[in-house]
Amino acid sequence: MAGAVDYITKPLSAPITLLRVRTQLALVNQRRALEDQIHERTEELHETRLQLIRGLARAMEYREGGITQRVLRVSEYVQLLSEALGLKGKVCELLSRAAPLYGVGKMGVPEHILTKAEALNDREWTEMRKHPEIGAQIIGEHKDPLLGQARIMALTHHERWDGTGYPAKLKGEAIPVPGRIMAVADAFEAMTSTQRHRSPISAMGAAKKIAADSGKQFDPKIVSAFMKVVKQFDEVRARHKDELEGIHDLDFGAPAKK
Repeated sequence: MAGAVDYITKPLSAPITLLRVRTQLALVNQRRALEDQIHERTEELHETRLQLIRGLARAMEYREGGITQRVLRVSEYVQLLSEALGLKGKVCELLSRAAPLYGVGKMGVPEHILTKAEALNDREWTEMRKHPEIGAQIIGEHKDPLLGQARIMALTHHERWDGTGYPAKLKGEAIPVPGRIMAVADAFEAMTSTQRHRSPISAMGAAKKIAADSGKQFDPKIVSAFMKVVKQFDEVRARHKDELEGIHDLDFGAPAKK
């Protein structure tokens, strides 16, 4: 019989049969315990990896001048957009978890540019526009789906639907879907959070600007999905308001301060 690991010969002996049964049950229990242990360790490794991703994203924020709630906001924006697009649940979760690394390339941008209070000049913008490729290099190429999607987001979130973005001037469907999703999430985040050279605008104000750039900067389908959940975006923004925190405060499991 396929999968057989033991056999009993006739004539049957009750003591031997019971011993064999107990032995096989013990083996089954040991296998189940081992499987449970492997599953538990896998979950622990997965959680550790998420903490490292978020910690690296937070370190990048600190370099820009202070810890904010951007990591939490952007992750939820990506989750909402992915769901509104009708992507599968596991895909939505994967993209949401990969999202925090989208701006990690700014770690390679000179600090005086990141912390400049005024609008950047042409030379400084040239340096700033290098961050998608730097981010892709920092993340590296991986078979792991989470890091693979993080790399795509980092590299392509500044590409534009009309082909005038950077770094590769990809156009339309040539831009990977995660990059197109992140483009909208990042634009909303940038417009509705405090910037050094401008004040934030309302969620609906940001929505109008994003809608106006449908078919130019953004994929029209993703803009359409965004308009369905913009009120939920505003709820996320209100729930995770910015408060500068200490560099050692990296407890991502704790609720955001009100």
